[in-house]
Amino acid sequence: MDYLSSDIIDYINTYLKKEPHLALSLCITTQKGDQMCFFSSGTPPHAQTLYEIGSITKVYVASLLAKLVHEGKIRLEDPISAFFDLPDHRSYPTILELATHTSGYWPWVSIRFLTAYLLKNRNLTKNYYQNQTVERFHKYLRRKPRFMMNRYHYADFNYAIIGQIIAQVEQKPYDEVMRDFLCNSLGLRDSRIAQDAQPGIESYYRTHVRHHLTWNPNNPYAPAGAILTTPQDSLDFIKKNLRQDPEYLRLALTPTRKIQFQKQSMRIGLAWHMFPDGNYVFHKGGTSCYRATYLLHKKKQIGMTLLANTIGDRTHNTTKLSMMIFKQIKNIMRNQVS
Repeated sequence: MDYLSSDIIDYINTYLKKEPHLALSLCITTQKGDQMCFFSSGTPPHAQTLYEIGSITKVYVASLLAKLVHEGKIRLEDPISAFFDLPDHRSYPTILELATHTSGYWPWVSIRFLTAYLLKNRNLTKNYYQNQTVERFHKYLRRKPRFMMNRYHYADFNYAIIGQIIAQVEQKPYDEVMRDFLCNSLGLRDSRIAQDAQPGIESYYRTHVRHHLTWNPNNPYAPAGAILTTPQDSLDFIKKNLRQDPEYLRLALTPTRKIQFQKQSMRIGLAWHMFPDGNYVFHKGGTSCYRATYLLHKKKQIGMTLLANTIGDRTHNTTKLSMMIFKQIKNIMRNQVS
């Protein structure tokens, strides 16, 4: 079934005309079946084309966390001081607070590090976490203060901590645990951690190629944004979440906290953001070169992923396009029922 209206096709065509090398991969699943569409103004993508997905990596990490909770290896109520040697005179967030971005930690890395990075690189088109080490991470964790505790504040640092906790619990490097989880637990055999592969299609801006992000092995910030996936794997992942199979995915999709997100009252599960009724679930992600959106509606059993090789002001186009398509799908499904 074709879920793309003429208005959406016109929008996509207008979007593609803005740059000569743009590539979009759109995946849709409903109770009526699946649809996969590819659009490009240059090299066409396909079902196994690898894209960087940036912060949507956190959703995969949250799914792995849910699995370990389900197996009794981790408790969400545990404070991080149970896993790290930290000063006694401070309070520390729980794993649940990390996973829901209510830990009180500010985003990114230290201001000193970021300032030095900007002075050297002049922009954020490269990976500002590149060459971070586990040793440096632990040093920073011991002295990093908390602000605005119990309030939502999105921070990559939260998932860097979760990654190190996962490594401790499994007694293996995070990278090794995540590789096994993607391939064997979820069956996503084409998905990769960034240091193992590079995107299958280059990103361009104003006709100039922008190279993919590079990550050093065992980078502590990899759990915040280092996964690459394909259209087929992204579709399979969304379908697993809609079916909540494996069973532990239900935990990641369960709303746990009320938050203010972009001036809207919302709820959050483990990484997944959702509207107040808990049915409409989403996460966006991006790197300096790529953008991705995952959307699903639990009750209506509708899911969608959009992967793109775009940067800069094209971000808003992909976000708008995602919302347009998802709304169109819901309207079609509603009319079929009525």
